[in-house]
Order: sequence, then C-alpha cells, then structure tokens
Amino acid sequence: AMINMRREAALALEEILSRGGYSSLTVKKRLRAMPESVGEAERRFFTSLVYTTLEHTISIDAIVGHYMKTPIAKLKPYVLSCLRLGLCQLRYMDGVPPHAAINETVKLVRSSPFRGLAGLVNAILRRAQKEALAIPVTKLVGIDAEKEPVRALSLTYDMPEWIVELWRRDYGQEQAERVLQRMQTKSRVCLRANTLKADLAYIKERLKARGAQQSSLMETAFYIEHMGDVSTWKEYQDGLIAVQDESSLLAVAALEVRPGHRVLDMCAAPGGKATELGAKLNG
Repeated sequence: AMINMRREAALALEEILSRGGYSSLTVKKRLRAMPESVGEAERRFFTSLVYTTLEHTISIDAIVGHYMKTPIAKLKPYVLSCLRLGLCQLRYMDGVPPHAAINETVKLVRSSPFRGLAGLVNAILRRAQKEALAIPVTKLVGIDAEKEPVRALSLTYDMPEWIVELWRRDYGQEQAERVLQRMQTKSRVCLRANTLKADLAYIKERLKARGAQQSSLMETAFYIEHMGDVSTWKEYQDGLIAVQDESSLLAVAALEVRPGHRVLDMCAAPGGKATELGAKLNG
C-alpha cells in the first residue's frame, strides 16, 4: 500500500504536540519505519511538513482558534494535527497547491475514526483560504501591537511569549524584534565537514552533489534545506560530516585553539563542540 506522507506527518505531529514527543526522535522513528521503496523526495516532503508546522504552531493555532467556537484543546488531537497541517500547507508552503492542501487534509479526517469532523475541518480551511492567507495573523485575530506588544511579536514571529518577554526585558523592543526577524530564515540543517577524515574540497564536492551550500562565515559549515534522515547517508556513516549548528562552530573558532592546547568543555552534551575542538587540536 502507498504510504500517505500527510498522514505520517499528522501522526508525528500528534505525538509531538499532544503527547510531548521529541520532534527529532519522532521524525527519525517514522522515517526509519517507512519501507525502503519510499524515495528521498517523499521523505523530504514528510520532514518538511512536520518541521514547518512546528515552526509556525503559534500562529497556526491562533488561526484555528479564530475560526472555532470551542477552545482548540477540546478538539481530538489527531483532528487538530490534521488542521494544523492543512493550515501550514495553505499559508507557509508555496509548493503545495491550495486545493490539494484542503482536499488532502479533509481526506485524512474522513478516513479516520473522527470522520464526523471532516465538515468542520473543510469549513475552517476554506474560510482560512479566503481570509487568512495573505494578511498578518495579528490583523486576523485583532491584536493591537501597541496594546499587546508581547502577544503581537509572539504571533508575528512564532516565538513563545515567555521568550519574547525575556528578550524585550534584556534587549529592549527594537533589538528584540531584530533578533526575531533574523530567526525567520527558511528551515535548514547545518552540517559540519570533518576535516580529520578527508580534505575539505572532497567533502564539499560530495555535499554539493547532495544540494548543500557552503556557509559564508565558516568554510566547514554547509546548509541544506529539509532533508530526510542524514544518518542513512554514506557521508555520515563514513564520518565525513556531523549535524551541528554553525553557532557552535563559531564558539570554537572564538577560542582560537591550537594543537598543544588543553581545553576544558564544561557543559558538553552530546559533545558537538568537543568533537570540533578535537578536530582543531588535530585529534
């Protein structure tokens, strides 16, 4: 039977958002359970659906709440996951045609034990398509940025209110908003080239073939848009690359360690900076 990637994503989201599962572990588990016949493009679509929805859950939930008479906590978790997924495709995924986003979501609910709610899901998605796609969420739900600055920033940038409050307190409104704006990049994963295993030019060649782009800041950092499970790649299994944020590479670069130095890494877990330090110390 064909695996429905949207259904896989809905089940993953239900596990993460309604049952407290870890996103990366849940995604990895589902990818591994798929038969080998499932191609790279489908796996990327699944990964993209899950992570894009998670990135925008705050604004998506505000839209769902705007169209529901009852609190969204009363919805069945699977149905809520489907709705979140549908809205994510409508609003945040340009590659998905609107009719597909709506029809496929309604199908997911119709083929579930909660088929009675398919009409509700259809109605919400159609209204959202008409009214909620091009306008800011704050405008849709009627929030005045002057009166409710924290809520407004939270909805605009999909950041939890407690973090917005913290940053406003520590950096002031303008700087906090600048930081939030900078975080609006497309979701991508950073890979570090392990130059102890092979030379950079060779690793760069291999990663380019996979569609990764070299960073302008750190030559050992490469960015790739949503991909499946990196741990299945030959480059990963051979130790040529690790998944690591560029910020931790920069932290290591700032230390300017040289072979012969001794470094104490006081909060190493799982040890990304420690392995990068190891590389800088020539192992």
